[in-house]
Amino acid sequence: MSVFFSDRSFQMMFQKLRKFKKLKKNSFKFFVVLISLALISLIYSSFDTVVSNLPIVSSDVYIDPFNTQCSTRHNMTSFLKRYPFFLECKNPYKKWSSEDKKSNVIYNYSAPADKKLHGLRITRAFIFYFPIDKIDYFKLEFRWLYRSWINMLKYEPPNWRTDLIFFTQYIPKVFKEPGFFFIDLNCTFENLRRSEHEKPMCTLINYDPIKLRNFSTKSRIFRKEPRNYNYFLDQVDIFSSDASKFEEFYKFIKESIASYNYVDSIMMAFDGYEYFKKAGYDYLVRSDMDVFLTPLFATWLPRYCNDFNVGRGGYSNMFNSKRFKRIASNLGLAYGASNNLG
Repeated sequence: MSVFFSDRSFQMMFQKLRKFKKLKKNSFKFFVVLISLALISLIYSSFDTVVSNLPIVSSDVYIDPFNTQCSTRHNMTSFLKRYPFFLECKNPYKKWSSEDKKSNVIYNYSAPADKKLHGLRITRAFIFYFPIDKIDYFKLEFRWLYRSWINMLKYEPPNWRTDLIFFTQYIPKVFKEPGFFFIDLNCTFENLRRSEHEKPMCTLINYDPIKLRNFSTKSRIFRKEPRNYNYFLDQVDIFSSDASKFEEFYKFIKESIASYNYVDSIMMAFDGYEYFKKAGYDYLVRSDMDVFLTPLFATWLPRYCNDFNVGRGGYSNMFNSKRFKRIASNLGLAYGASNNLG
């Protein structure tokens, strides 16, 4: 049997079909959302059961209910009152002030230090983490860094001293190999600065990676992130000479972020704090090894005595690499195709 549709009847049928499809589509979306909510509820209930079994430590630390900040009383002023030595400085630089930071004056932070400061006795140190288990990969970075350090020292004021300090795990069979590059370049555990008058040196400090450290007990874990932050800020004195005072912090780091590949390059500074004090360094620079120390750094100092400066990494991506190659071609230049050299 043949059925014929007029133009109007066809349009009406088509509109009804569209409405049906739309309704069906909306119903499907509603169904998906409903299932998603059910799964989220199930996951949350399971997570809440696991978290409820974690130890709860009583604390009177203030918790911001809106999580806009970790604590209303943990500001720079209270921190400086707790650690007043941050404002101490033996050099006659302009002291740190919160009012100075509010100024809109543009300052060239890469400018060399004033020449009147070149006559002062200033000690600086670069600190690095060297993963001894990846020695074949990182020894090339170490050699280039060491070479740039030797060159930079040629431009340094006579009264300044800049050391290299590498935190690495001491493995006897590795360090006792004939011609081992650390020893060959006079980078040893015995090179310890005892006077500001000693020549620049390359120092090694024994450091056991966080993931290899064994603790008899677990750390105290709170359910909410701000409480962990406030607990450690209040209870752990990271500047204590007694390492056991902040062992809780080490345990927490191992359980929380030990899988982060670069955690040791940050945590190493805690193990070296006691030595830094004894050596009397005026400035410390924490860095990765894939850098070069340029002649500009030979005469550079922070603007303020107590400044904390942070640099930016020179990371490349495929888009920029291809763009540089095109620009080089347009300018008639050779393209080296070498990225992230430091």
